[in-house]
Amino acid sequence: RGHADVIAERMRAIQVVPDGTAETVSTTTDLAPYPQGLVSAPDTADATVERLARTVGAVREVFDDVDSEDPASADLLNAIINDFEQQAWMIGSESDEV
Repeated sequence: RGHADVIAERMRAIQVVPDGTAETVSTTTDLAPYPQGLVSAPDTADATVERLARTVGAVREVFDDVDSEDPASADLLNAIINDFEQQAWMIGSESDEV
């Protein structure tokens, strides 16, 4: 949530209107729906890591274009990449077998 707020604030600073409504997010995502019902902790960790990795991939896809237009915004994207990769590693380590 924190990253979304920072990006929305940056968008407004550069005169862009963000649309983070639930309807827009749900109709434009390419993430598979999270399984319904009881999901084991290891499966939850794996699903979370997969979603973080896909999000990082999407940010990386637009990074160079953003960087060429607005390096300050690219700095924010870089922080998101770093944070999500760290979260993915930490969550993923919970489902690793020893």
